[in-house]
Amino acid sequence: MKKLLSILTSAAALTILAACGGGGGDSTAVATGAGAGTTPGDASRYLGTWSGCTSFGTSSEKETVVITPQAAEIFAVNFTDVKFAAPACAGPASSTTTGTGTVALSGTKTIGADTVDKGIVTQAGQAAEKQVFLVKGTGPVTLSFGRPGGEGGPVDAEGYPNTLDSFSLTKE
Repeated sequence: MKKLLSILTSAAALTILAACGGGGGDSTAVATGAGAGTTPGDASRYLGTWSGCTSFGTSSEKETVVITPQAAEIFAVNFTDVKFAAPACAGPASSTTTGTGTVALSGTKTIGADTVDKGIVTQAGQAAEKQVFLVKGTGPVTLSFGRPGGEGGPVDAEGYPNTLDSFSLTKE
């Protein structure tokens, strides 16, 4: 959960999160990114369960994020990070971390050819952080996050990331 936790604490999980809400939305909107064919700031496209596995040589971690609505432009994020001693998230788990947070959408911006949602991420005991989110694809649908300044990513004048991290989650 290292990446997701840093995303949440440094801005996202929620960070988190983007998708064509709950399973069956407008795949055209999802295919072209956040804001296309939907109302910018509409948190409904983020609802559902997202997961991803990242290998680190001989170990790995599986991150799962569940996003639920709180208000029109605010959603709650519950995450679980399971670490494995083997690559590809295989074998017995060596540890599990869980947490919660919220994301309040705060507009959009452009990164490259993509329109991304901006959001303020809060997590208990942490300072609020700025993050960006992008949903892409029609199958699989992926959720990407900005690379926070604390992780070496450039930020704009408002403090939002200017680049997307290579890590993404897939809609379940």
